[in-house]
Amino acid sequence: MRVSKTVVAVLLFSGCAIAGEALGGELAPGRYKRIACKGNASWTYDLFIPAAYAAEPKRKFPVLLTSGPGGYPRFMKMEDWAERRGVIIVAINNTKNKMEWEEVDPVQADVIASVEATVRVHPCLRFSMGMSGGACCSMHLAGKRNDKHAGILMLGHSGNGQDRHLEKHISVAFVHGENDKVHSPGAVRSVAKALESRGNPVRRISGDWGHEWGPHEFHVQCLDWMLDLQRLVHPKLPPEEKRAGAEELVRRAEGLAKIQGPAERLREADMLLELPEALTRKNSKDIYSGWFSASFELAKAKDDTVAKHAALTDLSENARIARCASTDRRELSKLLRELRRKSPAKEEWAARRLLSRIEFMEKKAGKSRSKKRQAAQSYAMIAKKYPDTAAGRAAGEAAKRLAADLSEGR
Repeated sequence: MRVSKTVVAVLLFSGCAIAGEALGGELAPGRYKRIACKGNASWTYDLFIPAAYAAEPKRKFPVLLTSGPGGYPRFMKMEDWAERRGVIIVAINNTKNKMEWEEVDPVQADVIASVEATVRVHPCLRFSMGMSGGACCSMHLAGKRNDKHAGILMLGHSGNGQDRHLEKHISVAFVHGENDKVHSPGAVRSVAKALESRGNPVRRISGDWGHEWGPHEFHVQCLDWMLDLQRLVHPKLPPEEKRAGAEELVRRAEGLAKIQGPAERLREADMLLELPEALTRKNSKDIYSGWFSASFELAKAKDDTVAKHAALTDLSENARIARCASTDRRELSKLLRELRRKSPAKEEWAARRLLSRIEFMEKKAGKSRSKKRQAAQSYAMIAKKYPDTAAGRAAGEAAKRLAADLSEGR
């Protein structure tokens, strides 16, 4: 097969060039570069150890293994995340595109064996991440070590069939560009669908970019989701660790109200709501309360009336709102009513309601040209009546799109 892409004081090493040296004793937190593998010294790996490693000397730490299409992937900008979550990062330096699996396998095996002999890594909370051909290598690595693996973050690649070797407990996240001309977005969608059908936990995030990494925030979201989930459900996780994970989940849910910053509170609530409801049901009241309060505070803090109205309206239409306390929903509705009594929110709301109706009309039109023409005319009417609103501008674009579609269909 050919691949196409640690109260504790610590001494932080910011790029220790120790290739070829023998590592003795417990390593301190920091960055280590070009560590020679124990089986083959010509193969190396880079190592990032978080501060928590020194603070918790008996703990075995989750690990993130990175791979790149050209080798030497470094830590793929995940150091801050690894520091926050207490994760060791291992960069596999000697796998790259155009290597056969028979060449890749011994490198990956030697790196993992060397890391296991050097630092305290968790026996099964192991994740892999790569871009393009490096993503394919990351999925291959997981498929070879299902019992010791927990998740894969795939950037710009579907895995070229390596998904068929994954057991259903493995979490897989895809971040890919819809304009990727190197690796088909359709292939990513197809593999994500196949994995879901087999029972794997799957996340897929796409956007308006090409054969690129995509926004870093998506990588963080995906890895947070995987780590949180697998600390609760991995089949090889010892019962005492699952209990500890469940206890931490309770603490995090109950602690949401104590997080002062709404943006940080919202991020934490979103992370908890990404977990299966079966795991969060007992704490759902705390989680939804934290989610609503953060979202409401952030929306109300907007200075621009139109932006504030849009944020509050989006909140009111979010499916999660039905799970929030009735007092919170009433407070939101009251504020929206007050905003909509005067301009410019009054016009924004009127245009938004009309746009929603016409969008439904277009959806129901199917292939009917006459109904599509009616929808196009209605879109144009909204654009003309409410030209200075966000919904009016969206309607104008929709009218042009439908007109072009109808013209091409002649």
